[in-house]
Amino acid sequence: MTTFTCNECGNKQTGFPGMPPASCNRCKKRGKIWTEDSAAKPTTGVATGGNVPVPTAPKVLQTPVSSVPPPVKPPVIGGMPVPTNPGTTLPNPKAPTTNAPKVPTSPAITPPKVPATPISNPPKVPTQAPIPKPTSPVATSQPAALPIPQQPPVVQATPVVEPKPVVQAPKAVSVPKLAPASKKPRSERLIWELELPPNEQKLPQRTCPAVDHDGRMYFSCGRSLRAYDLQNSKLNSAWEFPTGGRIMSSPVVGPDGVIRVHSDDGKLYSVKKDGNSATAPAETGRPLGWSTPKVDSRLNVWVSHYHGGLWRIAPGSDVATPFLKSMHKLDCSGAIFGDTLYVGSENACVVALDLTSERGVNRWGSADNLGRANWFINSAIAIGQGPVIIATSCRNEVIAFRQDGNPIWNTQLEGLIIGSPVVGGEGEIYLGICVEDGRSSNHGEFLRIDGASGKIRWKFRTSSPLESTAVIGDDGLIYFGDNGGAIYAIDREGRQKWQDEIGVGVRSPGTILAGGLLVFGTDNGSFVGLKTESRGLAPGGWPKFLGNPQNS
Repeated sequence: MTTFTCNECGNKQTGFPGMPPASCNRCKKRGKIWTEDSAAKPTTGVATGGNVPVPTAPKVLQTPVSSVPPPVKPPVIGGMPVPTNPGTTLPNPKAPTTNAPKVPTSPAITPPKVPATPISNPPKVPTQAPIPKPTSPVATSQPAALPIPQQPPVVQATPVVEPKPVVQAPKAVSVPKLAPASKKPRSERLIWELELPPNEQKLPQRTCPAVDHDGRMYFSCGRSLRAYDLQNSKLNSAWEFPTGGRIMSSPVVGPDGVIRVHSDDGKLYSVKKDGNSATAPAETGRPLGWSTPKVDSRLNVWVSHYHGGLWRIAPGSDVATPFLKSMHKLDCSGAIFGDTLYVGSENACVVALDLTSERGVNRWGSADNLGRANWFINSAIAIGQGPVIIATSCRNEVIAFRQDGNPIWNTQLEGLIIGSPVVGGEGEIYLGICVEDGRSSNHGEFLRIDGASGKIRWKFRTSSPLESTAVIGDDGLIYFGDNGGAIYAIDREGRQKWQDEIGVGVRSPGTILAGGLLVFGTDNGSFVGLKTESRGLAPGGWPKFLGNPQNS
């Protein structure tokens, strides 16, 4: 056997030499996305790399989610990329020189604005044919829990030199005839770009920055957490806090103002607003990198574990303890409503965990098949009016559940769901999908779904697939990016207001800061800030990934 590395997200999977996997288990991409590594060796005992998983012994959920047998998930081989050069000083966000403007060599032809296609009487969306469940998964080897190193001393913040804003280049008078025609022009709305240091692996940025109540922004940047203050749309560096591994999840600001983030070194870091450690890093073994930690009103921190179940870190503690033991991974970023954590599982269920219990109790139980979807749940949960719990599954369905776990509706979509849903002030749901049309390039569709009935109200077509999670502004505009590098602004009726090109794909969730700054992550690992008409997030609903500016 040999190891293949996904060029899109850094995930590692094994296969026979010269025969890469059909698709990536993490980012779901297909095609020529693999780089073949050296032949993998079977491991015994504790693995040194931490990237090759061993089969975990099946365990029984303390409270079964459903009496119906869960689907068998194909094994995931590999994990998050392991950083090779931690601790390197980070450069400042890129700032082009003001001496001579760069002349774009050949602007691409901007596609005409495509109006949404209103569906006056939406037809019933056909149900997708059942997907056969795998019956004979390939045996995998997976290391035991990572060894716990000695607890490091409290890390002090390292000041970062203040970045300079991007200077917008004026339009060129003429274009050289020999310039490559495929190069896209940069967005005229771009204000600044925050880049990773040169030594960092440029993986697609899928995190969303957190913002505290004073407007300070916190970014997951490679192997460090970085803080910036915003003044007149300009970023001013506050501090940079190094971690022992790459940060793949979004930071979260708790009710106490402490910023929490976990990295692939198996630790949860708690950082105060001044950039110093609040506590020593907590050992979590191996967290799910793409699942953001949650902080409840009692300041307990909840972390989904790579090997299944949920871990808790008590207030002020640096010790993580198992709260829910399960053989199933809680694959998505959950949502806390009251004292209940709603989170999706790889056994095709949404569970409602009572956070006041000593050990994880599923309030929905299993007697009536509550919280059941038809496939794995990877995208983040959203809370709609009612409240209604909104979930999506890998079988391209959007499901609304009541608080008691009974389904209200289930809408089948004609495309792959990778991003997460957001909810407007009237309960309407917005979501982007990736559509395979059998041609050389696929496209995307952005949808509005009625929150009460689950009916599709309109579709907005894009030239590239949509993996980005949208954000709703206070003026009613909805913003999202596509894999081709376009950022769109449309209104609640699906009419396009503007479209800008930033020259690199956008797959991350978006957020809006006070003062009209729209922020997205890009495929080269950077973040971009753009001017927009909205002055902040829409009031009410669930206007962004994880619901609020703090990602809590």
